[in-house]
Amino acid sequence: MIWENALQGHGEIEVIIAHERVFAITWTHLHAFHYPSGRPLGEVALPGRYKGRPGVVLERGFLYVSGSGEVTASTSTDG
Repeated sequence: MIWENALQGHGEIEVIIAHERVFAITWTHLHAFHYPSGRPLGEVALPGRYKGRPGVVLERGFLYVSGSGEVTASTSTDG
């Protein structure tokens, strides 16, 4: 194993890699890590509690997270 990090939140996790970042999304948090070192870059609490696996789309520099009737957008170059 190259690196490992514990995540805030719980439930299913969705992962996407872009712009030298690994984004890991739980039901309650969006986490960003440097790729490939695994160094934590930041985390953001999501406004709602998504149940089940969150949907994630990266488009034109924005990372969209959806679930339970809500959508949250963040820039993919932020922390």
